[in-house]
Amino acid sequence: MLTKAEFDAARQRMFMAWGQGDLAEAQAAMDIVLRKGTAAMKAECLFYQGMIAEERSDLAEARESWSNGLQYAREGSFLRFQLETSLGGAAERQAQPAEALQWFRNALATCCQGDEFSGSKALSGFLRLSGGKVEPADERVVECVAEKSWRVAGVPGAPDPNDWTATAARLDEELANRASEIRDSQE
Repeated sequence: MLTKAEFDAARQRMFMAWGQGDLAEAQAAMDIVLRKGTAAMKAECLFYQGMIAEERSDLAEARESWSNGLQYAREGSFLRFQLETSLGGAAERQAQPAEALQWFRNALATCCQGDEFSGSKALSGFLRLSGGKVEPADERVVECVAEKSWRVAGVPGAPDPNDWTATAARLDEELANRASEIRDSQE
């Protein structure tokens, strides 16, 4: 079993190699984690492995890594949400809208029942694929994610239950502005 320090070192090695374009070295670092890491470490590693494959435009490999990561990701965790959202995005790019919609729906459920994080990315994907329509069976989870994301993002006011698409767009805008403010403050 890897210690936290060993995992941190392997992750750093993987990021450095990935950043330098040395994918063989990045994979070697990930292989250590996949052999000896805890479930949480493996889930995180498989998420990154999928990102690397996605960057190479190999969506089939990316989806396989993300799908494999789900078996290790804790229910309700942000990492599980990221894996599900990534699977939804990949399915959407591969012109599989029904599958993409289901992955976004799964990510919404993970956000709603999980840790305190924003689910705006999955909400936007879900609404985009559903044409902005929310079926009665999905109303509760959409409302839950919108309210939770609104709270987590610290958006003034309240989400508009009569226009989930506008609510999602406002969340996306607020989060993009916050990210921009963080980048600007670090320069």
